[in-house]
Amino acid sequence: MIWLFAMIKKLPTPLKKEGLYSGMIMSLSAVIAFSLYRYFQWSEGYWAVISIAAVTQAKVNNTNFKILLRLLGTVIGATSAYYFVRLLPESFLTPVFFICIFLAILLTLAATHYRYLMIITGLTFTLVVAAGLTHNVEQMALWRTYEVIVGCFICSLLSLLAGHYMPEIKGEPIKRQFEFVFKKSMLLEAFMMSLACGLTFLTWRWFNYPLGFWATISCLFVLEENIGKTVQNAWKRILAHLLVALFAGLVALFITSNNPWILVPLAIGLFACGYCLALQPRLANMANTMGIALSVVLLLDVPGLSQEVIVFARFFNVIYGVSIAFLIIYLVGLFQKSMNSKTKETQVK
Repeated sequence: MIWLFAMIKKLPTPLKKEGLYSGMIMSLSAVIAFSLYRYFQWSEGYWAVISIAAVTQAKVNNTNFKILLRLLGTVIGATSAYYFVRLLPESFLTPVFFICIFLAILLTLAATHYRYLMIITGLTFTLVVAAGLTHNVEQMALWRTYEVIVGCFICSLLSLLAGHYMPEIKGEPIKRQFEFVFKKSMLLEAFMMSLACGLTFLTWRWFNYPLGFWATISCLFVLEENIGKTVQNAWKRILAHLLVALFAGLVALFITSNNPWILVPLAIGLFACGYCLALQPRLANMANTMGIALSVVLLLDVPGLSQEVIVFARFFNVIYGVSIAFLIIYLVGLFQKSMNSKTKETQVK
């Protein structure tokens, strides 16, 4: 493994060496996590690979900072969701779920530097609650936390190793103060976004379509993108999932998720995603999204569902969630413009 990093450093290539490093880190970390997951037969082991795809960045310090936020968000979200499902009667779950998501979104909007922490908290909360309604909530909460920790540890270790052999990819140390800045307008945004999350969650509960909780999770991830260039960023997310769906659909024709050879397209795909992290911002912004989506659709094994159905269900739910979220944001924007224009008219009078 060490000789790979040393070889890349000496490689006379027109390719971006930073991209080769981030691609190698994401791909190698995923191979190690996949091997452990399959060898020890972890029930939710693909979350280790998904976490690697999510946290890998072009710079080592950025990777480790994102790892810290993901670990904290996972622990907070899993713990709160476990007690949420255990202590509340089922008739109270939906209204209290809405309130919890509202608070999580409000804190996400108010967080100045730690939005990813709040988003992962909401994501984990949604996943564990969704699992608790149909499966063993304790197993989901514990195993998902353990497997996220394993994936983050592997990625951090390889990132530090790469940084040792190529100091220029370490990046600047990240020192950010943990603070929240609340504005009145955030209350409306948080209410409408939690309404979108609640709507996608309820439609999944009512119609019981496959992997419906991913629509709710997609609503939460939009929160990273709801300030400025909203529509442009929405299309980036949709395009990323479209590319992954086409690639994964092609793979599904030949290799199923329980076949060990699935590691080959997974490693190649994640290397490409990791390499994109060092390219122009348009591709870099899509890289982690594509890596996460690729890990999910290639590794997720749902009893009774074929690989093709899983690919389609994931794509459908992401598009549904993003569409609902951005429709809500658009309506909020119209309302705020209307209120601002009325305020200006009043001042003129």
